[in-house]
Amino acid sequence: MILADKRHRITLTTTGRIMLAVVSLFLLASCSSERQAIKLSGSTMGTGWSVKYWSDETLPDKMQVQQSIQSQLNSFEQMMSTYRADSDITQFNHSNSVEWQQVPAELAEVTSAALEISALTDGAYDITVEPLVELWGFGPVETNGKKPSVEEIDLALRKVGYRKLSVNQNLSQLRKSNADLSIDLSSIAKGYAVDRVAQQLNALGIPNYMLEVGGELITMGRSHRGNAWRIAIEKPVDGMQSVQLVISPDNMGVATSGDYRNYFEDDAGMRFSHTIDPITGLPVKNRMASVTVIMPSVMLADGYATALMALGPDKAMELAEKNRIAAYFIIRNGKELHTEATSAFAKYIHGEEQ
Repeated sequence: MILADKRHRITLTTTGRIMLAVVSLFLLASCSSERQAIKLSGSTMGTGWSVKYWSDETLPDKMQVQQSIQSQLNSFEQMMSTYRADSDITQFNHSNSVEWQQVPAELAEVTSAALEISALTDGAYDITVEPLVELWGFGPVETNGKKPSVEEIDLALRKVGYRKLSVNQNLSQLRKSNADLSIDLSSIAKGYAVDRVAQQLNALGIPNYMLEVGGELITMGRSHRGNAWRIAIEKPVDGMQSVQLVISPDNMGVATSGDYRNYFEDDAGMRFSHTIDPITGLPVKNRMASVTVIMPSVMLADGYATALMALGPDKAMELAEKNRIAAYFIIRNGKELHTEATSAFAKYIHGEEQ
């Protein structure tokens, strides 16, 4: 699956009632504390970012923090957004060269991580699926619900394949063996951005915060209550914002991928998910409704959530258990939903499922 930059994110914490509840508790606690409750937010990569933390006289001014975060995110967008004609990734995609090309170190780092996930999943996760993402209307150019022809899909598939892409992370270089190959990092770049901004917050001396970019997030330290931050996983139901499960990640990264936000319907009412199978060239059709992954690296959690979503319930569970990945699956069974979790996920569950 590739999440297009400008599309609405797959939210992990709901953007309505659940997030408001967190904010309300956060602000209420500030009334009885000498510390100030701070919430900062902005835009990046076609989505939004936000951070909540406690501030006192020992920490930098909130405007300095805001500007520092936004500046770094703007830099990542310049490197990795396929929606920018002048971005580094767009320049690589438009190049017909099959020689090594110099790219920013960050771009090489994210590409390297993506290729490792591709290898582990036998290509179920593939950042070179970008031509298919474009074809199905989930890239910068929308198709207004037009289903591509078999011939168009076959033509795009010739440009796809993670083995056609090489990375030299030490030299910050990328190379494609097919001149028409192009990449889309939007399924992993937002997680990487969270990791890097978190490092920045740590360097600024901010020990307790919850940071999210496009729904991918990390929590550090403690919440206003003095215990671990609690995050709500959304129930994957159209037109609703309700809680499926509450978790306490405790200094970990969290990412969710799902099929219920980003899709289009053709004239016949058939729904096509943004999750594209790089083997068939078609939107993935399996029973997986959403996948939540918890890992120390938000970048890897982001990528693996996408990969497991594409694999489907059985293969995803097998791979996640084998690699000790903390993953939570919401699976469709007709009109009903049921859930499964890997053994590594159990320790993060707070309370009962809704």
